[in-house]
Amino acid sequence: SGHACSAIWPVVIACYYYKLIGAVIGIAIYSAVFWCSLTTKRHTAGEFLLGTFTCIIAAGISALLIFVLKLPL
Repeated sequence: SGHACSAIWPVVIACYYYKLIGAVIGIAIYSAVFWCSLTTKRHTAGEFLLGTFTCIIAAGISALLIFVLKLPL
């Protein structure tokens, strides 16, 4: 789900830079997008969560490549 990816990526970035306050605000926004996506029947919960985990895994792989393996941007 593109909606899930676009909703979770700012949360990942906010958690990285702003720690707890970023996580709290980000989770509130993510929850609103999740609820809207379900109530408008654009996605099932499973589709939305799969899109979320896909984005988180991509962020983890990117962090591994940049920060651990020191690959240039």
